[in-house]
Amino acid sequence: MVSAYLACVNYVDTQIGILLNALKTNPRDRETMIILATDHGWHLGEKRHWTKAALWRDTTRIPFIAVLPGITKENGRTNQPISLIDIFPTLCELANIEKPAHLEGKSILPLIKNPKAQRDAAYLSYGPQNIAVQTERYRYIRYEDGSEELYDHQTDPHEWTNLANNSAHAHLRTALYKKVLAFQEK
Repeated sequence: MVSAYLACVNYVDTQIGILLNALKTNPRDRETMIILATDHGWHLGEKRHWTKAALWRDTTRIPFIAVLPGITKENGRTNQPISLIDIFPTLCELANIEKPAHLEGKSILPLIKNPKAQRDAAYLSYGPQNIAVQTERYRYIRYEDGSEELYDHQTDPHEWTNLANNSAHAHLRTALYKKVLAFQEK
């Protein structure tokens, strides 16, 4: 299964390369905007989990690439949290059309223009009351049964050490929990 998954990733990478090479030979290349995003990730046995259905980083982190002539800079990169619901508002802003009022996401064009710009957090949910909040550094997960997980991606990028019950992180856990509550009330 792991070999098949990696073969699929390689195949998709090759197809993206073919598309990008075709654009280089197209006279409209300099006018073509590219936004590449994928569905969420997949666990390959990490944490004894196999599939997508989780709120951990490996399941929810995706590649997001924007090439916007005159806007993006080569090798521009940010680690600010974004969500897939932010893509539609971004496309509206790029197309200079009004964002429909029912959209919950926020345009990430400010991050694309300035990779050093800051964002507060992104929210993820799975099931009725399982919610995660991701900041640039931390991920806090609150499950419907009241259990919690807290990870520091600076020191633990693969989320092996749950800090939720560590008293040194109690203030942070409480602050992130309040963010989850505010998100649920929307």
